[in-house]
Amino acid sequence: LLDHALRMLRLSDVIMTFDDVRELRIDRLCLDAGILFHEAAQVRLDRERRESPIYAAATMSTDEIHGYSAELAGDALADLLTHKQIDRTQEIIRQHQSRTTLLPEAMIVSDAANLDDLGVIGMWRETRRFALEGRSVNDVLSSWQRKLDYGYYAARIDETFRFESSRRWARARLARLEAFMSEMIKENLAEDDRGQ
Repeated sequence: LLDHALRMLRLSDVIMTFDDVRELRIDRLCLDAGILFHEAAQVRLDRERRESPIYAAATMSTDEIHGYSAELAGDALADLLTHKQIDRTQEIIRQHQSRTTLLPEAMIVSDAANLDDLGVIGMWRETRRFALEGRSVNDVLSSWQRKLDYGYYAARIDETFRFESSRRWARARLARLEAFMSEMIKENLAEDDRGQ
């Protein structure tokens, strides 16, 4: 999760330079804290999953997980930020996946998380998850093809990104991923360039 959060910090640095974002009033400290803690509950829940046959994540909704992450952030930041900053950070965490939020920092966290899921790194993360589940390269390629066939990526870009500049960046990442996956499919079928 730290690796993911650090990529999101870098992505947010770029998002904040976009014309459609630059004019917004952003509390950078709260934004960064929101990014670092937006999935804090996952660490606790993963530990519970390993240590207990019955764990809380089995019954927690996404909103409850975000609420738990916000609570953990509040506890961890109590001696570092003001009450107002903690409240804002917690709202960023709670609202970052809401399509209706008007909190600019939550919108940036959302776009950064979505960008991290798209592209070659996002596919590497999915491939890694498939491998940990014992699934094959064919499973990865089938999942990719299903998502393309059903318009998953186009819909995700259109519906989940909050800023048009982020959507353009996501489309560029998707185009590079399509080229990469096309080569992966060719190699899997032994239909790639043989260098002859």
